[in-house]
Amino acid sequence: MIGGAVTFVNPEPLAPFADVVAAGEGEHLVPALVEALRSGSTRDAVLGSLARQRGFYVPAFYEPRYDEAGLLAGLDPRPGLARPPPCRRPR
Repeated sequence: MIGGAVTFVNPEPLAPFADVVAAGEGEHLVPALVEALRSGSTRDAVLGSLARQRGFYVPAFYEPRYDEAGLLAGLDPRPGLARPPPCRRPR
C-alpha cells in the first residue's frame, strides 16, 4: 500500500509497485482499511472491499487509457472484473 500527496495527483506512475493506493487523509481511510483487513478472508476479498471504498485505488482492477499525447486520459475496469469506477478521494 502506498499513499501521500503524490497519489492525490496521479497514482498511475506508482501503480506497478502497489496493490493498493490510498488517495486521501488517513483519518478517513484507516477505518475502512481496518474493516477490510478484518473481514477479508483472502487477498482478493480485501482488495475487492477496498476498491469499493472511496479513497482506495486497486491498480490490478483497472486498465489505464492514454490520449494521443501519451497523457493519462482515464482508467477503465479490466474486462471480466465487476469493479466500480476508479477511486475518488474521501470527503
